[in-house]
Amino acid sequence: MHLSVRLALSHLAVIVLFLVVFGLTFTLLNAPAQPGNGRQLWRLRRLLENDQLKRIPALRLSKDASLEVFAPDGSVQHLHGPKRPAPNHLPDGVWEGAEIAQFSTTEGVSFWFPVHRQGKIVGIARLSGLRSREELRRTAAGGVAMACLAATAFCLLASWGLSRALAGPARRLATTAEQFGSDNLEVRVKPEGPIEMVELGKSFNRMADRLAHNVEELQRSESARRLFLSDVSHNLRTPLAAIVGWADALSEEPEPAEAAVMLTRLRREAVYVSRTIERLLDLSRWDQAEPLLRLEPVVLADILMEVAETLEEPAQR
Repeated sequence: MHLSVRLALSHLAVIVLFLVVFGLTFTLLNAPAQPGNGRQLWRLRRLLENDQLKRIPALRLSKDASLEVFAPDGSVQHLHGPKRPAPNHLPDGVWEGAEIAQFSTTEGVSFWFPVHRQGKIVGIARLSGLRSREELRRTAAGGVAMACLAATAFCLLASWGLSRALAGPARRLATTAEQFGSDNLEVRVKPEGPIEMVELGKSFNRMADRLAHNVEELQRSESARRLFLSDVSHNLRTPLAAIVGWADALSEEPEPAEAAVMLTRLRREAVYVSRTIERLLDLSRWDQAEPLLRLEPVVLADILMEVAETLEEPAQR
């Protein structure tokens, strides 16, 4: 996966996390005060409507919450939690079926709702001692703080993961490059990590292959050059020795016929030396030290006679 995609996904995840926390906090602050959750309130209403009061403890209401039912005759039936004083009059509209939430600094939130049986309102239930708005704000503030901590931890983990995704392959690439620079031309890096690091590793391997091939060509070229120079030195040493021998013989003033033969041989060897030097100059202009062989028919007997005549005088001396 590209690093840019990973960064975009991590940023998107942080934004989504903050939006979710903001939405939950807004919902919490603007939700009506209800005991626990909607399903719990629905079960409480069913128990009251079916007169199953003994099953109310199974709802696990908060220990600070109080539940009373006010009958039309003014009697009060306490069903759960600490007893709280009855109000002088019930909230308006409850007997008409309205549900009302009241806020008090001493008793917190009180939730009033009618109790129906057989389609008639037979009483008014009060569930008091619920969390106040201040408590909701503290809860929301705690949720926001936890969300900030979670987002910070997520960012740190994402940064740590991205740094590991970059540092590991980069460190191995640096180690491989160091080994390659120490004349270990066979070492290669294993492409891994993000796509950018994989492409970088492949590029390094291609560069290493080209460098290794060039070094191999240079070594082969140098080897061929040394071999050629060795052959040239050998090919020059023999005719020069013959030239020196014939020059010494000519200095002794031989017969004219013999001197003419020696001069002919001496000239032939001088021409051979000149051609060898020209080839050596051509070699210095080549990009690759590989001589271009030119095939042509020759008379082997003539070559052998030239070799014998060249080596005759040095052999006699």
